[in-house]
Amino acid sequence: MKLALEEQLDQAGVKMNVQVEAAVIGIDAAARGPQTKSARCDANRNDSSPKNEGKLMMTNPIAQAANRKQNRLFFTSILGMVLLGVAACGSDGSVDGTGAGVQDRGRSASPVPGKPGDANIVEIALGVNEELGEFDYLLGAVGCLTDDDGNNPVVDLLTGDDKKTLFAPTDDAFEQLQLTLGVPEDELDPEATCTLGDDIVLNVLAYHVTDGRRFSNSIFNRNRPKPVEMLNGESITANPDLTITDVAGQSIGVVPDFVNINASNGVIHVIDTVMLPFTL
Repeated sequence: MKLALEEQLDQAGVKMNVQVEAAVIGIDAAARGPQTKSARCDANRNDSSPKNEGKLMMTNPIAQAANRKQNRLFFTSILGMVLLGVAACGSDGSVDGTGAGVQDRGRSASPVPGKPGDANIVEIALGVNEELGEFDYLLGAVGCLTDDDGNNPVVDLLTGDDKKTLFAPTDDAFEQLQLTLGVPEDELDPEATCTLGDDIVLNVLAYHVTDGRRFSNSIFNRNRPKPVEMLNGESITANPDLTITDVAGQSIGVVPDFVNINASNGVIHVIDTVMLPFTL
């Protein structure tokens, strides 16, 4: 049986050469009040109320943009500690040391971390978002696809048992894309991505996921460029210099020290540019 995301891609008939028109919108973020931060590892995992079932819950509201900008300055210096805590949280909140992919970064010569952590891909992204405000835009893009019943094909895919590898763009990467699409700087916002339409958002997000648990040594070849097929059917090219080339011809870099993040159901590589399966 095909996964929900793959079925939706087929039904949408998503093609590579999509014509993108940026709809510029103004969002009154100031009207949004801050939400109460719940305990890390318990947040979004133990809430079984109907309103949260199947939905992507963002714990850092868009209204805290100033804090997000400040937090982002510290992203590359402390994200590893946050990911270690998230990836190693067991069902009882205990630390069991399974977040080896984060724990050993910078110390281990091996590009392949140890056994999977307990947190899945979405839980790790939500944990980082709660602690630092990073991944607002990535989570916002995923949230665009939540239907009226709270169902979301990307959330289902990245919380499931099938192993996937996610290339996760930073907030700065999404802001640069919005600027390229013509969104004014004072109107940059995670929700602006939704104005591109579900088909385009789904196509772009599917272009950031590939099958299997793919660590860096499986993605990159030191001697020659290597094509990697993504879930939307298009491919990226992984280059020997540890950059990635997308269909649009962009050169994408991995964020140093934040590759091989080991989730229970796959791997996360943080990247500095939103990859595009079409030419703008």
